[in-house]
Amino acid sequence: MKTGWWQTFRARGGGWVLVQLPVLLALIVTPLKTGAALVLWPATHPLQIAGMLAVLVGIGLGLASALTLRRALTPFPRPLAGAPLKQSGVYAWVRHPMYAGVLLAALGWSAWCLSTAGVLVTLGAAVFFDRKASREEAWLTAHHPEYRAYCKRVKKFLPGIY
Repeated sequence: MKTGWWQTFRARGGGWVLVQLPVLLALIVTPLKTGAALVLWPATHPLQIAGMLAVLVGIGLGLASALTLRRALTPFPRPLAGAPLKQSGVYAWVRHPMYAGVLLAALGWSAWCLSTAGVLVTLGAAVFFDRKASREEAWLTAHHPEYRAYCKRVKKFLPGIY
């Protein structure tokens, strides 16, 4: 029996990807629509300057994660068949550096725009990414027996904290 694309999409965790798209859009748009900073450049408020730095570090973390994963990179929480478990580079610091990078950049973007609503949306997105990461970790544990030991050594999003 042939499996259709929808069954394959769902089996890989496609529902998470569908929800992720509006979450990412909200992280970008909410600070723009609700922020107190009408002029984003030049940034003059200390929160804006800190926000710019957080955006840059978050983007850097995401790029470092993508470069480490290379061909194993996927938006789906189910890992690609045969993909090796990455424990080096940024994955030696946190288990989900891509999600951590998105959240740091989103928090920075909210600060840059001086948007309290943006911070609240970022907190909601953190809950979403935490749940998506937990689903991903269940599949990683099933595919990589050494994943449990890795989880004991390396925190999920914040080095040494969480």
